[in-house]
Amino acid sequence: MRAREFIGESTTEKLDISFQDASPGASSYPTALNPYKRYRLGMAAAGAPDYEHDFCTDGPSEDFLVSVHYSVADEEIMKAAHKKTGYKQKTMAPKNSHESDYINKVSPVPDWISKK
Repeated sequence: MRAREFIGESTTEKLDISFQDASPGASSYPTALNPYKRYRLGMAAAGAPDYEHDFCTDGPSEDFLVSVHYSVADEEIMKAAHKKTGYKQKTMAPKNSHESDYINKVSPVPDWISKK
């Protein structure tokens, strides 16, 4: 088999008809160049259609890079990186992670393994 037989790339604006048939509703997003905006689109899709609240396309961190420190070592690494690069961070969440009260900590699946 030759590559041209299975590569369907084209410089035209439309997909080849065989790809259209295999991908109903396929869409591209020519203006979604920013990776964070792509992430926000995915988050909006994950909550749709049940998430009824307003959805900000920028989110709390706008288009800015976000880092998370799960340990003291992570924090030390980032402090050293800040010192080397001159970047200043804006704290978005307090230190020390914990399970939120609204998280279900009990499995909804019955304990069927131990009953065998």
